[in-house]
Amino acid sequence: MSTRKTWKILIIALGFISFASSPLSAQESWTFVSTPDFLNVDIGDLTKYAQNHLGPNSFSNDWSNAVHSFLEALAAENPDFVAVAGDLVMARWFLDGTFRGIFGPKLGENDYNVRALAIEEQRIKNAANFYFGELKVFFDQHGLIPYIAVGDHELGDDYSWDADHQSDVYGATYGRETVEKHRQIFAQNFVVPFFQVIPEGLASGSATYNGGPAGGQHANTAYAIQHKNLLLISVDVFKQTAPSAPVTETVDGAQLAWLQQTLALASADPSIDHILVQGHTPVLQPVPKRVSGGLALRGGANSAFWKTLLRYGADIYLAGEVHDIDVDRKAGQDLFQISHGGILGFPNATSKVPGRGNFVSYVVGEVFEDKIELAVKKIDLHFPNGSTTGRQNSSIRLFQSGNPTTAMVTEFSLV
Repeated sequence: MSTRKTWKILIIALGFISFASSPLSAQESWTFVSTPDFLNVDIGDLTKYAQNHLGPNSFSNDWSNAVHSFLEALAAENPDFVAVAGDLVMARWFLDGTFRGIFGPKLGENDYNVRALAIEEQRIKNAANFYFGELKVFFDQHGLIPYIAVGDHELGDDYSWDADHQSDVYGATYGRETVEKHRQIFAQNFVVPFFQVIPEGLASGSATYNGGPAGGQHANTAYAIQHKNLLLISVDVFKQTAPSAPVTETVDGAQLAWLQQTLALASADPSIDHILVQGHTPVLQPVPKRVSGGLALRGGANSAFWKTLLRYGADIYLAGEVHDIDVDRKAGQDLFQISHGGILGFPNATSKVPGRGNFVSYVVGEVFEDKIELAVKKIDLHFPNGSTTGRQNSSIRLFQSGNPTTAMVTEFSLV
């Protein structure tokens, strides 16, 4: 690894960020993009899944156009890969049996009168494979290769983990009990293929690095990929001590040990110039947020996770969750946290930061041997008739499995 020097940072509002060692020289470069949370919803044409499907769909022409337009913007940056720090789906799929029964039997019909965990897990598998498959098609159509970290929505959404929402009235009884099934199906779709004899889904110039944690619940959802002269480490920041226990935001145990080992190897590896880490939740606080529960890593800057990143010279930590834009670091430290992302289809997701409005954002990273230059870009959203909540008419709600109250407009565009 190149000798680490004093890092400089230049920030122009919603514009350009440069991490660079001095002096600089002209070099070849390559590009990645980062875009957590840009969906946060289930997108897929249910007429492909359920024969003769009637009723609200998880798909519309406006959504299709908006998603394709956004991915076209990413593709125009000519990235080698797309880093996604979580939350591409809604994933409250175990609720489907309460309201629709598309991915499994509906509660109260055909003798399915008492919830069974095995049936709910099969429902999750059916829905996950469908919606993840739809996502893969979107990325594939634009020639984009995603490296995705687990967000709370990939695990059923933190709303469903809250003790106040563990009720049969809403149907969230299995919110905590099905976290591991969500995690398993996510891994099978987006992580396990990296580690096959013939890796699938890896960008040209990428290779898996140091396997994954040696056991534990994060064995298949934390991973490291070396792409050219950069190491990308994706961590799974969500932990349960038991299937029915609360979910906490932390990196410890086997995952922390693997992270330490991976960083130590990378620090001594002359082929790696930069270390980029992505995890769903921010560590440093406070950060701006909009339409977000504001999950954050326990312990913040005093956590073993953050201290480990500092000890081994990680350069950048990319986070999502907050749906807004923030760049931060502790005084005297060279490790920067970049929280960013967007959230399509939620007209009430207006930033509290003056002048930002409603938008979706992404980061473009240009990687050189001795620096990474980051441009933060945002695309404004336009909603019909000046909509501010998307609740004027139930017909403009995009169907979400078992979640009929979520208000996401179906008519909007990127401007």
